[in-house]
Order: sequence, then structure tokens, then C-alpha cells
Amino acid sequence: MDSWASLNLVGLTPMSNQRKELVALADPITAFNETALKRLTVMFNRIAIQGLFVDLSKVHFITPEFIKARYWLAELGVLFDLDFQKLKSPSAHDQGKTRELFMEDMNSFTQRSFGISAQEMLAARNDKAKFAEIRKRGDEAKKKLEDGSIDPVKMTELSLRLSTNMMRMLACHLRDVEDVDAYLVMLPEFSSFDQDDPRLPKHDVVRICIGALPVPVDHVPWQQFIEFRNDPDTNGSFLLVKDWMSEVARASLKPPQIEETLEDFISRFRTNLGSHGINTTTTALWAYVVTTPEVLEMLAGVGPDWGTRGLFWIEPFRIGLLPAEPTTPGSVLAFLPQIDLGFPVDKPKS
Repeated sequence: MDSWASLNLVGLTPMSNQRKELVALADPITAFNETALKRLTVMFNRIAIQGLFVDLSKVHFITPEFIKARYWLAELGVLFDLDFQKLKSPSAHDQGKTRELFMEDMNSFTQRSFGISAQEMLAARNDKAKFAEIRKRGDEAKKKLEDGSIDPVKMTELSLRLSTNMMRMLACHLRDVEDVDAYLVMLPEFSSFDQDDPRLPKHDVVRICIGALPVPVDHVPWQQFIEFRNDPDTNGSFLLVKDWMSEVARASLKPPQIEETLEDFISRFRTNLGSHGINTTTTALWAYVVTTPEVLEMLAGVGPDWGTRGLFWIEPFRIGLLPAEPTTPGSVLAFLPQIDLGFPVDKPKS
């Protein structure tokens, strides 16, 4: 049964019979992680990776086999690099305000670290003497971070906001220029969505967490993922889960239906993966979805403490949105999957 038939069974009406391609814009850490890419391959039609064809042969934690797999997936069209010239197309939304915010944060970061503006750093790229001075200042900044002269918490916040906002801006460009359903995918530990940015207009958003999303185990061969993707009866299984998040934020599902519908969609996803020999484990998946105050009030009564712990939970937020980001209720802003990186990191509060 296809995705739209499943939605109709729970009383949801498709907004359109024509679905855009579901595309993930993977942040660098996700793009370099084989476990993460395998999971995204069964969730999205295509995955955009900035610098896809950069030489990774000397990166010690990336195996030659994974490098070959990335090239193979690129040949199949599953992975693709970002075309920055195309993303600068006049057809894209005006990103002037976003660029101003980005440069403001960049200057704050470089002034604290190096004592010069971002523009001065860029201008020094081809000047050996100036570049050497910048490197010297960088070494001094490391010492200041260690002795507390530079606030490490503030620098981390700036760094996270810079990287997150850059990826958010690229996702907006990708949606406009390629006419696809593109979403930023990044690890929750490296996201700045929870930071308060007084420069941006606030909107009501729900952070939805699915506590036990079925995902492939690490040892599944890449070929089985392609077989899963090529099967019209199983490909697009994650679309049901993604649409469930949107419908929750739009209040299209009545409270009793919310948990029941998600359980069904997660079961279908797991079964469809298993039908192609893809053994699964479970992980958490967060998503930020635009909503309204009225929906938040309705959701406050759904399960204990904003949701049923274990299966899903929902938290209300008011966060600043970039000028080109969607403000329509039900619009997903980003997906944040939990991935074990092999070293301890803080998780977002839930």
C-alpha cells in the first residue's frame, strides 16, 4: 500500500497528488558518518552533501570502503554535491537579511578569536605575511580559551549558530532552486535551534521526538539499501512518519489518533525494511515543525508530560525563523537524528 493510501486510511487528505522529491541536506558530521548515511538512504530520495567529492583518503576515521560507497551512491544519483553557482540563482529568495545575520555572527567570532573582522581574514588569504599573523593570533586565542580569557561557552554558541544558520540558508536555496522538498539534517548536539536569537521574528514551533524510530543496523550491505529504494512498495516508508509530524502540528489528527497512527506507520517502516533483509535497531529522531498557539494548547493534553514517553513526545517552542524559512503550520524545519559518534556528547533536553 502506498503512502497516500495509508494517510487516507487514518482520515487525512493529501494536499496534492504530486509529491516533490524528498531531499536531505546533510551537515558535514552526518555526511562523514557511514551509519548516518545508511539511515538517511532509507528515509530520503536523495541526499545533498557539500563537498561530496573532496578527497577523504587521508581522513583516518573514514574507511576506503566507505569512500567507494559514497562514489557509487553518487553515480546512482542518491548523493549529490551542492552547485553553489546554481544556488545563487535570481530565482531564489532574497537572502540579504540572512547574509547580514551570518556576517554579524562571523565578525563576532573572528573579532573574539583573532581580533579582526571576517572581511579582513578573507582579504588576507593571498597575503603570506598577514596569513601568518592570523595563525599566530589563532594560537593565542587557543591559550585564551584555555585560561578563560575568551568565554568558551559564548564561542561554542556562536560556532553552532554560524554552522546551523548556514545550513538552514542552504536548505532554503535548495528548495527554491531545485523545487524539491529539502530539509536540513544535522545531529541534535550540534544544532543551535534552541538558542534565543532576538534578531529573528519568533514563531510557534513544536519539537517532536520519535523515541524509537526503526533504522538499519550497521553491518547491512549497501546493495540491500538500493533494493529497498527500488521497490515501489517499500520506498517512501519514512514519508508516512514525516507526514505524521506535519499533521500533528496542523491538528489534522485527533488526540486519540496521534499515538495509534504513529505506531502503525513505524510498524510499516520496520516491516518494509525487514522485507529486504535490512535488520533494524531503534534510535531517536527530533524534528522542528511550525505550528500555532491553538494547536499547542490542544497538544498539551496529549499523553503525560507532552506525549507518551518512549514512543514520542512533543515540546512547545518559540524560535526565530530565517526570512526564507516556511511559516505555514505543518512545515518541517529540520530533522535531527540521534547517532552514536563514538564519544560522549550532550543530548538536547527532553
